[in-house]
This record gives sequence, C-alpha cells and structure tokens, in this order.
Amino acid sequence: MPHETCYQSFTKRMPMPQAIKTPTSIKKVNRYSKKSDGLIGIIRNQEPLNECVDYLHDKRLAKLEHGVHLRTGWGRRSVSKALVITQASTRYFDLIEQARRNISDLFTHAEFATMLSTTCSEIWDWRPGCSMAVVVADSNGIDLYCELTDECDLHILLKKLLQLDMLENEALFDICEYAWRGASNLDLEGYLENFDFFLKAG
Repeated sequence: MPHETCYQSFTKRMPMPQAIKTPTSIKKVNRYSKKSDGLIGIIRNQEPLNECVDYLHDKRLAKLEHGVHLRTGWGRRSVSKALVITQASTRYFDLIEQARRNISDLFTHAEFATMLSTTCSEIWDWRPGCSMAVVVADSNGIDLYCELTDECDLHILLKKLLQLDMLENEALFDICEYAWRGASNLDLEGYLENFDFFLKAG
C-alpha cells in the first residue's frame, strides 16, 4: 500500500529523537520571548516547524489572541494574558488526556500506521467536526462505507473510527502528530506509551 510506504520511508530517512521535550529544552525556548507576553510571546517569536506545511499558523495565532483578549477582563478584575492561556492550555491537556485514555488500546499497530500515512507531516489540520474516518476513507479512495466487506481491514478500522466523538477524534489527531514528530518506525509503541497511549496486539 503506497500510504504505508510513505510513513516507512519518512522514518527511515529521518530518524526521530527518542525522548520528548525536557524542561531544559523548554527553558531555551522561553528566553526568546518577552515575559509580559507569556505563552503567546513564545508562540509569536518561535518560527513554525515548516512554514510551507504550517500554513494555518497565522490564522491560529489570530484566533488565539482574540480568545485570550476576550478572557482577560477589564478594570481591576482583569488578569494577565499568561494566566488565561495557561488555564486554557491546562484544560485542553486535561480534556485530551481523558479522551486519549478512552481510545487507548483500541487500534492495532497496522491500523495506527494506516492513519499515520494519511497525512505525512508533523502538522495536521484538525477543526471541530473533522473526522479521522473521513480522512482515512478519502486517503484510500473509499466513497461508500458499504462498499467494503466485513472482513476487510479498512472496514474494521472505519467501524472503530465512526464510533468516536469529536473530542476523541481530536485526541487521535493529536497523538498522530506526536508520532510524526518524535517516533521512529521501530520504537513507535514505546514512544506512544509516554503519552499513556497503547496499541492493541494483533
């Protein structure tokens, strides 16, 4: 399958680091931003991983700044931008972590490789309502779910994906990005376990 080859060839020509970001590396990023800007300053002053891939960077930043502005408040009761975005980030990670637990041990290594191969990039485009089932179907040229036999591997995968809610879909897109950013083809399962995400045997 060409999509599997895409993922395998990427990992062979570009081995990824074994560990996730350490506090030391995070501090190196922090020194480039203004303290008053908080985390928005970090985002604004850090170049995208790949500008030709991260084509939504400016749009996301504008949305983020607008959302933070609405939540800082006015007058004596206002709070800093850093507090607002720290709260938002913490709540996001809490929600994603719970959703990720819900789908852990649901997919096999082969099924996860099929999903990874739909978007051969470190940056994925997810929006509310975006479904991994649609992405996988489009990537494999499937127009109708009923075209597949019950025993078909794609049928089994799509059946699982169609049962996911919006937050679980976002968590799945999230973990696929992590995989592209930090795992090699040989240590994929071990890398995913750093995020308490496990692949099903079989």
